[in-house]
Amino acid sequence: MVLPVRYLIVILFFSVVYSVEVQAQDKKVVSSESSYILIQNNTTVIPDDDFKTELPFSILFPMFNSKRAYGINLNQINLIGKIKKPEEYKKLYLNNKEVPFSEEGLFFKVLDLSPGKNVLQIKVVPKKGKTLIVNFFIEVTKEAS
Repeated sequence: MVLPVRYLIVILFFSVVYSVEVQAQDKKVVSSESSYILIQNNTTVIPDDDFKTELPFSILFPMFNSKRAYGINLNQINLIGKIKKPEEYKKLYLNNKEVPFSEEGLFFKVLDLSPGKNVLQIKVVPKKGKTLIVNFFIEVTKEAS
């Protein structure tokens, strides 16, 4: 059976799109260079050395210093925070895991820590505007108990 050229083109197109998506997923890029750029344009990443940008949330406990760092000698900690204008945000992620927040914007998460430097990546997704990603650092200074 011989297929007309237009069917072959359609089949070829879908095979190329599928292979791009599979390769992209392996690299944690959504689907292609253009959509990756689009995602980057809709996201603001606060550099680890930028301590002046006002964040749309605050961490109530533990008390991080002005460089978003905290030292502890435990292997687990309760993180408590508050989104300043919760009506403007639809999602909050801590280390890529969604964490619910109350109508008042309060959120809570028990964090398991490892010896050394632990990175806490917080991502807030607004209803409109850019997603914001910022890192906090928890240093486990002694043998965790």
